[in-house]
Amino acid sequence: MPDISEAEIPYEVLVRLAASEDEPGWTLAGAHIQTRRILRIDGVVRADEIQPARPLGAQDGPVVAALIAHFQQGGAA
Repeated sequence: MPDISEAEIPYEVLVRLAASEDEPGWTLAGAHIQTRRILRIDGVVRADEIQPARPLGAQDGPVVAALIAHFQQGGAA
C-alpha cells in the first residue's frame, strides 16, 4: 500500500491598510492568505497547488494572529 501524505502550508499573505491624509495612522482594512496544498505518494510530490485566497484569521497561526492584532490596535508597520 502506498504512503500518501497531504500538507497545506502558507504561501502568501496580503494585508490591506487604510490610511488617508485626514487619518494617517495604519488601520487594517483587510487581510487574505493563500496556501499551497502538497500531495506526496511514497515521498514523491504528485500535486502542488496554490489554493484560492481566503480571509485571514487567528486560526492561521500565532504569528499571523499577532500581525492582525498589531494592525487592529493601530500599530505602525
